[in-house]
Amino acid sequence: MTASRDEIADDITNAYRAYATAKATPSPVVQAQLKRIHAACTRGAKWGPRNVPRGKRSHPELGEQLVLAEWLDIRVGEYGWIHVPNEGRRTWRTGASLKAQGLKAGVPDVLIFKRPPLDPAAHGVALELKRPGATYSAVSPQQRAWLRSFLHLGWLAAWKAGADEATAWLTKLGY
Repeated sequence: MTASRDEIADDITNAYRAYATAKATPSPVVQAQLKRIHAACTRGAKWGPRNVPRGKRSHPELGEQLVLAEWLDIRVGEYGWIHVPNEGRRTWRTGASLKAQGLKAGVPDVLIFKRPPLDPAAHGVALELKRPGATYSAVSPQQRAWLRSFLHLGWLAAWKAGADEATAWLTKLGY
């Protein structure tokens, strides 16, 4: 049975509201909900929230980003962070146009402008999100350079393998 788009969106919202309200490890029931939603996102469910892949190809990083986006909306607020959409296939014309407009390779996936509550000296947080199980070699030289640049500017910057690792780190920062 395939869940409808609204049912999956409601499930994500309910699960993350419960998780964010508790500000702790989710209960086994919430964990089960999150695993089901995450599996649907990463396997390219027929229906899903936002732009979940619909084909047979798997996009695990997209599913992780969707989970992280819901978590950040609840914990940081809708206007406290952004996702930089550098990934994706484009025509050469679109790519050239975006480059001329200032698109830069390697910019971290997530920029959080709200100062970390437990480290108010930091100006913000730059986070490069990779698929679960990824290693340091998955981070490109341009991405490493951008993360170092943010560190030099007084931001906290890191790469994390999966939404679970990212949310655990952000929770330690007080979000």
